[in-house]
Amino acid sequence: VPDEGKEMDSGYSRTIPDGDYLICTAGTTDKASFYFLDIQGSEVPATARSNVQLCGPLKAEPSAYDIWTLKYNSGFYTITQKSTNMALDVEGASKTSGSNVQVYTSNDSSAQKWAISANGRNGYRIQAKCSSFSLDVKGGKTTTSGTNVQQYSNNDTDAQSWFFVPYQPTQPIENGRYILLSGVDNSYELDIAGNTGDIENHTNVQIWKDTASSQNNAFTFTKLSNGYYKITQSAGNKALDVYGAASTINANITMYTDNGSAAQQWAVTREGTGYSLRAKCSGMALDVYGGTAANGTNVQQYPYNGTKAQNWIIVPAEYTVSYNANSGSGAPTAQVKYYKTDLALSTVEPVRDGYTFLGWATDPNAANASYQPGAIYSEDSNISLYAVWTLNSIPEPEPEPEPEPEPAPEPDSDSFLFDDVQDASQYYFDPVYWAYYADPQVTNGIDDTHFGPNQTVTRGQCVTFLWRAMGKPEPSSENNPFIDVKNTDYFYKAVLWAVEKGITDGVDDTHFAPAKTLSTAHITTFLYRTLGIGGNGWYMEAADWAAEENLLDNMDLIVDPGVNCPRGSVVTFLYRVLK
Repeated sequence: VPDEGKEMDSGYSRTIPDGDYLICTAGTTDKASFYFLDIQGSEVPATARSNVQLCGPLKAEPSAYDIWTLKYNSGFYTITQKSTNMALDVEGASKTSGSNVQVYTSNDSSAQKWAISANGRNGYRIQAKCSSFSLDVKGGKTTTSGTNVQQYSNNDTDAQSWFFVPYQPTQPIENGRYILLSGVDNSYELDIAGNTGDIENHTNVQIWKDTASSQNNAFTFTKLSNGYYKITQSAGNKALDVYGAASTINANITMYTDNGSAAQQWAVTREGTGYSLRAKCSGMALDVYGGTAANGTNVQQYPYNGTKAQNWIIVPAEYTVSYNANSGSGAPTAQVKYYKTDLALSTVEPVRDGYTFLGWATDPNAANASYQPGAIYSEDSNISLYAVWTLNSIPEPEPEPEPEPEPAPEPDSDSFLFDDVQDASQYYFDPVYWAYYADPQVTNGIDDTHFGPNQTVTRGQCVTFLWRAMGKPEPSSENNPFIDVKNTDYFYKAVLWAVEKGITDGVDDTHFAPAKTLSTAHITTFLYRTLGIGGNGWYMEAADWAAEENLLDNMDLIVDPGVNCPRGSVVTFLYRVLK
C-alpha cells in the first residue's frame, strides 16, 4: 500500500475489465439485494459536485444513472456515471483522510483516477491516486442507505471492500449445451463431482480430464433478460452457484437447485481465445484453484486477473449428424454426437429405383463413399451426409431383326428413296445408297424421305458410321467412363469400341460429347486410325493419306480443323475406301 496522504506514483495491473458496473459494498450480509455506490439525486444525470453516498437495498434492476463506467489506463481507472461526463472525484484533490467524495466534470486529474486491487479477503479496495486513501463508507454503515462515502485511511474493512457487478453484459454465447475447457490445460473440463445426472445440492465443481462422457459434464447456457446467463447441469436440474452467495475471495462453486438468485447469474465475457465467467453476487471470476491442471482441482471464485486459471474455452457439448437421401428416399433420422464420445453411424440405408447405395459422403456430387453405415464417427463437429449412388446396369435389349437390304435403285429410276439425293451426278449419290443398303447398314436418313447430305456429322454419328462399316465388332469391355453415354443410346457400343481401339477418346475423363460436330480433319483422322494405317497423331498424316487416295475429289472440301464435314462427305469417304 503506498504512503497515505501522498499521491500514488503507480497503480496496479488491470483487475476489472473495462465496462459498465454497479459498484456494491462487499460487507452486505443479505445477498438477496445490494447496497451500492450512488450519486445523490441520481434519478437524473448528475451535476458537478453532486454528493456520492450509499444506496440500497436494490430490489430490482438498477437505474442507468446508478451505473458506473470503468476505463483502465496505465495502472488507474476513471469511474464515470454511465453516459455522462461526471467522474468520481475527491473533493479539492484533498490529501486528508475523511475528505468527501463527489462527482465532478471529467478532467483527467489525479483526483479522478483510482487504483483498484483485490484486498485478499472479500472484494476490492479502490484508492484515490491523489492521496492513496481508500473509498470508504463513513462509519462502516455498509447496509444503511444514504450513508456518506469518503476517502479514508486504508484498513481493508468491510467499509472499504467493494465488488463490481457487470451491468447488462453482452451475451456472446447462444443458448445451448456446452463443455467448458480450462485455459490452464484444455484437456481438462469443468466437471461435476460424481459424473451423474442425479446429484445433491452443494455437489462440488472441479476440473477433470475430459475423457468422461459429456452428457453428465455438459452445461446448458440460458440467456437472461439482464445480460447474464443461467448455467445449469444439462443432465439434471441444478445450477452453477456461488456457495452462500458469498462475496469473499476463494468462495466455493457448487451445484444448487435453480433459484434465479444473483449467486446463479453469470456474466460471460470474451477473453482472448476463451471467455471469463463472473458471478453477479460478487463480480469475481470462475477460477481454477492455484492454476493447477490435475484431476479434482477445485473451482472457486477469485478476483478477476485475466490469467489462464480464469479463462474457459466453451465448445458445443453435442453435434448433429444429418442424412440426405440425395434423390432417394428413406434417409436415417439425424443423430446426436456428444463431445469426445464416438458415434456409430445409423445402419439404415436409403433406397432409389435403378441405383445401388454405396455409402455416404459430405459432397452431394461425390462418386465414392467416405462413410459406411455403422462406421464410427469421432469428429467433434456437425456433419451433413449425402447418399452416394451408382446406376444399375440395364440389360442390352434384344436387337430387332434387320430387314434384308433392298437392291440400290438404278440411277435412272424415277423413285429414289431420299428426296434430297436425286441427282446421280452428285458425288455422294452412289455412296448414300451404298451406306443405306449395306449389310450391316452404315446409316439411314434423318427421316423417311431425307438423308441430310449437307448436315454436319456429330461425334456420336461418326463413330457409329465407322463401327457399322467395320461390321459392328463387339467391344471387349463394358467399362463406360462417360456420364453422357448411356447403354440405351444407339452409339453406346460404337463409342466403347472407338475408344478401345484408339480411334478417339473423350473430350475429358467423364464426357464423350456425342452431340459435338466434327471437322474434315477429325473425320479423316478417325478413318485413318480405323483402317490401322497410322498411329495416334493428329490430322496431318491423315490429310496426306486422304490426298493420295483421292478421297476429296469433286467435294470442294479441304482437310482442316475449321471446316465442318457433312454427312454426304463422310459416307463418300467410307464408300471410296471400303467399296
